[in-house]
Amino acid sequence: MVGMWRWAAVAAAVLVVAGCGAQAELDDAGGPPTAGGSPSATDAVTAGTTQDNTDAAAAPAPSGSAPCDFTGSVDDFYTLPAGAPAGPVGTVVRCQQRTDIPNLAGVGAAYRILYVTEAQTDSSQPYQPGQQTTPRLASGLVFVPTAAAPADGRRVVAWDHGTVGMGTDCAPSRTGYSDIAPVTATSAPTSSSGFVLNMLANGWVVAATDYAGLGTTTASGDPAQLPLQYLIGPAEAFDTINAVRAARNLPQSQASTTYAVYGQSQGGHASLFTGQLSTTYAPELTLVGVAASDPAAEMVSLVGKQWNQLVAWVLGPEVVIAWPSTNSALLASAVTTDDGASKGPDIAQKCVTKAVEPAAIQQFTGRQFFNNAITTNPDWQNMMTVQTPSFDPSVPVLVGQTTNDKIVLASTTAQLQQQWCAAGANLRMLWIVGPNPTGTSIEALATGMTAHLQSASVDAPVVLQWLGDRFAGTNSADAATTACTQAPPQPQPQPQPQPLS
Repeated sequence: MVGMWRWAAVAAAVLVVAGCGAQAELDDAGGPPTAGGSPSATDAVTAGTTQDNTDAAAAPAPSGSAPCDFTGSVDDFYTLPAGAPAGPVGTVVRCQQRTDIPNLAGVGAAYRILYVTEAQTDSSQPYQPGQQTTPRLASGLVFVPTAAAPADGRRVVAWDHGTVGMGTDCAPSRTGYSDIAPVTATSAPTSSSGFVLNMLANGWVVAATDYAGLGTTTASGDPAQLPLQYLIGPAEAFDTINAVRAARNLPQSQASTTYAVYGQSQGGHASLFTGQLSTTYAPELTLVGVAASDPAAEMVSLVGKQWNQLVAWVLGPEVVIAWPSTNSALLASAVTTDDGASKGPDIAQKCVTKAVEPAAIQQFTGRQFFNNAITTNPDWQNMMTVQTPSFDPSVPVLVGQTTNDKIVLASTTAQLQQQWCAAGANLRMLWIVGPNPTGTSIEALATGMTAHLQSASVDAPVVLQWLGDRFAGTNSADAATTACTQAPPQPQPQPQPQPLS
């Protein structure tokens, strides 16, 4: 019992972020698809139009944007207006400046937004243009640099965060990013998003979605619309791309149509799907590169290796809520244990920092969240295959992976590397070699989970250089990364603790 509680304390410290209706058709003008419905008279609504221009970087920003003047409370901001979301995807429904992020002073400003996006109505099949979608509203943050914008507009980086939990207060745009500090090659990786400040210093706008369904509520206080479409790739990609469109709809952003995307863990999954779908979903935008740190990508392999481990208790409850919501063939009862069915919903609604302790109690008292049918059930296996990202060969991709990650296992990312490389992906790798946490001891699990938590900050100096290359058309970061065909490195042996003298 002492060991179990010791584990819960360690895990809670290291797993701050687990990081583990309408037709989507282009209109005649080449702008984004329309979500439909009618706007609420009490909300500011942005026109949401975009420009289709062969010189993407120089395309003018949309006109008719609403002022960023929402004056209600934070809870009021996230309470969704009545009725279906209205206007084209990327329409900004509400905007409110956040002034509680101290390190932004002199570097940039942050604007909390509520914007129109969409999700697949049926997620059981890969997304195809013209497929039925359901309009939604998502919240997020747009960070705008203080420095003057270049004549051809600011470049945009879409940031996709990792798993944070399904609870209303878990949405990063509500209270997150308050402790960010710049990332350097020698700085301690204490913040999973400190590189936002580096991006602002580079003159880039940062569009950071919460993903639709996270943080927002209905007037009654219940979670709104569909639940968070957790690890459902097209929905995550739509939220990411439409956050870029929304950022362009803020006049203060002076954002161009050129963008890149970076994500970690769940966000790595989202960023890879963004790379796969952007060219067809958002032809008016130019995606120059996709970066992902320790991405949850090879879903069949990852679930096959982790279904009976602690991570299943932390992340599995979100999966069995999200996936059946848009795939009627999936039954949670077919793949969860009785313990999982009874305890999982409460764990899913907790933010990750508070979910780890009850998850650890379940795992280390001999209970499992999934039963082994999760590895064989054809409907669930098909969904895992559908939610495994592919690539657009025209889009450069950088995938970072720590060799000692105990959440997204390095072997699954090595599988992605091998398969994508053989299929012609424009892929480079950033392998971070760490001590190999063998076994299931508290120390080994803590080491491996810490590696996952810190992966984005550890990768950030190279990722920032690589993103800068993508915007500039250079290759200065190649020396710090490896070619697609180069074999992954092996983890280093775990150092043995020395006895106290």
